[in-house]
Amino acid sequence: MTTEMHNQYQLALEDYLTTGSEENLTEAYRLGRDALASEHGLLKAIDIHHAAMADINVSGSPRAHESQILIAAKFLKEYLSPFEMLHQQSNESNAALRRLNDILEENAKRIAHTLHDQSAELLGTVYLELAELARESSPTIRAQTDHIAGLLDKFSKDLRNLSHDLRPPIIDQLGLLPALRSLAQNTIRRTGLDITVVGMDGERAQPSVEITVYRTVQEALTNVVRHAGATTVQIHLWGNSDTMRCSVTDDGNGFDLERCTHGLGLICMQERIKALTGTVEIESTPGRGTTIDLTVPLSVVS
Repeated sequence: MTTEMHNQYQLALEDYLTTGSEENLTEAYRLGRDALASEHGLLKAIDIHHAAMADINVSGSPRAHESQILIAAKFLKEYLSPFEMLHQQSNESNAALRRLNDILEENAKRIAHTLHDQSAELLGTVYLELAELARESSPTIRAQTDHIAGLLDKFSKDLRNLSHDLRPPIIDQLGLLPALRSLAQNTIRRTGLDITVVGMDGERAQPSVEITVYRTVQEALTNVVRHAGATTVQIHLWGNSDTMRCSVTDDGNGFDLERCTHGLGLICMQERIKALTGTVEIESTPGRGTTIDLTVPLSVVS
């Protein structure tokens, strides 16, 4: 704690204990704002109050002493009110982010289903028309229709992959761990990375938690493929009845945290997990790889 802040707090508190002035309560609120702006945590703010009370000479009977403590508590309440306001704003912001993520995921699911179902129906019709055309045509035309069918096969596969990226059905059907294994296998096929997924099947978490962790791991793998130059990646999923943990570790280039923590991918990860009142911890050293560790409480308020 800073000596100046402690002295200001003690003087204002002493004056309030003596006069009970509303101006002192206003000063308590101002000091709380200053403490918050100085990035003092809540515990440090309370330490300032306790240190000030210890330095103030409260005399008189035990009943008078108790009365002074109760009066000081009102001063402390005003001092801490900026912290409470910030906490409420943070909760409201997180709730809004959760609602936005839920809307985006619901739209992604709808688009993925529409893309899959309608494209499958249309492609089925095109395949039938091509087959009919091939039966009534010369070998040259049949060779052309076979070539077109091959292009349609590739197009169908790309659409299927796009549909799964938009909203993997496996996460709704089987859960997060199977979805992470499927994500790893798809990434292995595309990139050749050696990816291991470690975890044990357990009780399902809330859908919002599972899809958020999945999206965050998906973003982490995208960053590995694009930037890390890694050969191996390990995804580890674990937790208990209160908390879900997930880590993504690669053996790639690593990076300087002070210079790169504001990359768009990392910001997206942090904002997604923050909306669930979780945390993202990143450990990285140039030349020694990167670990991204997610922690999400399972008692998320809807």
